[in-house]
Amino acid sequence: MSKPAYQTIMARSLNQSVIIFVPSRRQSRLTAIDMLTYAAADGEPSKFLKCSEEDLEPFLKEMSDLTLRETVSNGVAYMHEGTTLKDRRIVEQL
Repeated sequence: MSKPAYQTIMARSLNQSVIIFVPSRRQSRLTAIDMLTYAAADGEPSKFLKCSEEDLEPFLKEMSDLTLRETVSNGVAYMHEGTTLKDRRIVEQL
């Protein structure tokens, strides 16, 4: 599922925000990681990052989910029913 989604984003929506709906908490994390893996395989690991790392630093320090922190630092975020309120608000704000 992730590879076709990545290819579609690259072909049609590279300069726009994209939301991908998945069926589970686990799948949301895996899809975010897959997006970054495909970008790294294309030689552009921060392809989705649309701001400077310095701009993100205050937000990253506040996040409790380590996987979410890592994906957000590369421009990809995810949310699911288990995301803490604080992390959810940070993702929404970004």
